[in-house]
Amino acid sequence: MFQRFAQTMLLGATMWLAPISAWASGIGMSAGTTDPAGINSASYASAPGLASFQPGLNSTLLDTTLINTPASMPLGLSAGSLLLTAPDGSMAQIAASLATGAVHTNVDAASGDISTAEGILQDTLTFHVAGGGSANIGIGISLDGSYSGLPWYDNSVTLGFGSSAYGWEALDTNGPQAFGPTGTNFGWLTQSTTNDSFTGFDFLGTTSVSDNQQVGINLLYRLECRYGTTCDFSNTLQTSLNLPSGVTFTSQSGQFLTATTPEPGSIFLIGLGIAIIAAGQRRRRS
Repeated sequence: MFQRFAQTMLLGATMWLAPISAWASGIGMSAGTTDPAGINSASYASAPGLASFQPGLNSTLLDTTLINTPASMPLGLSAGSLLLTAPDGSMAQIAASLATGAVHTNVDAASGDISTAEGILQDTLTFHVAGGGSANIGIGISLDGSYSGLPWYDNSVTLGFGSSAYGWEALDTNGPQAFGPTGTNFGWLTQSTTNDSFTGFDFLGTTSVSDNQQVGINLLYRLECRYGTTCDFSNTLQTSLNLPSGVTFTSQSGQFLTATTPEPGSIFLIGLGIAIIAAGQRRRRS
């Protein structure tokens, strides 16, 4: 069902398992529109030399720390947003932040057009376990949004966390219809997907970390809507970490999940994560 997407995820998983020295903190963003006459797009990434524009588009960087048409973006960018509009009314908007652990997308495709938005969060976390040893932790991601108009909608999420991975995709392409986890789910002590639908899900995976262990995190979110479809996922994707007492972390960026207020969807994951972690600790004691 998800063969095309699963192949992409397996390639990504190979990259996630690279040595920790290869990881860099930062975000990446891209937005694009394609009309029947050709491709018009604008894209950004948090590495030098990866910013480009095509004529006929109105590009607005909502992050005021960046100029409107940079030749490149600074390495290690921790937050930013981009709004791209086309003359025929198509729109693609993307925002990403390491501090909130969120990627927000909102796209509107005019008839005959394709609109896409993609965001990446990447960081390296170092965990600290009081008294040394190891502990079980949880990482959650949640997605919730809507789409309307002619159904032509492709929404995908990929999470890499150390040697563990999770993938999810929803397709409603005026023919094939499917949603749910892909075949790229491995490496977790426990995992659960709830509230699964065409427009979102809640995932929680648990894994074990040891004192001073470094873990790379890579979250990729891509939304594509076509031919008159409007897709609004401007409140999510949201990441959360669920840590038992005595476990803390620092990040290479110094930014990851430093915002104090969880975004919508993360409160549910925190409660579920605490319950699962507590159950695992009770089993170990028994």
